[in-house]
Amino acid sequence: MNKRFLAFAKLLEEASEWNKNKLEVDIPVDELTFTGCPQRSVVKIRPTKECLVALSEFPFFVLDVNEIEVIHFERMFFGMKNFDLAVIKKDFTTFTRINSIPIENAEEIKGYFNEIGIIYLESQASFKWDLILNQIKEDFDGWLE
Repeated sequence: MNKRFLAFAKLLEEASEWNKNKLEVDIPVDELTFTGCPQRSVVKIRPTKECLVALSEFPFFVLDVNEIEVIHFERMFFGMKNFDLAVIKKDFTTFTRINSIPIENAEEIKGYFNEIGIIYLESQASFKWDLILNQIKEDFDGWLE
C-alpha cells in the first residue's frame, strides 16, 4: 500500500509540473515516527517537512510546523518512561499538548525540531499553559523583559 501511495504521489507531482501548477506531496519520515496522545488515544505521530501528522485514527491530528513558536518538553527527568510536549503557537494564545511520548524518542524529536529551526525547552514539571499564555497576552512587553 505504501509503495502504491508513493507512486501515486510522484504521479501527482509530475502531472502538476506538466500543468504548470507545482504540487509537492509532503511524505512522513518513517525513522522519526513516535507514539503519543494528541487527542483521545495514543497514535503514531509522523513528522513531515511541513507538519506533524497522525492519520491512522479519527479524529486525525495535523499540526503545521509553521504555526509553532516554541516546543516545551515536560516531565523530563531520570526514571520517567514518558514525557509530554507542549506546542506553543506563534499567536501566543493557543497551544497543543501531546502526552505520553516514550522517553526513548526524545533525542530524535529534539533533532527534528532543531533541524527545522524550532526552539525547544525542557523541564521536569508540566506547566499550566493557558494561565501562562493569558499573562503573556495581558503584558507582552513586560513578559519579554
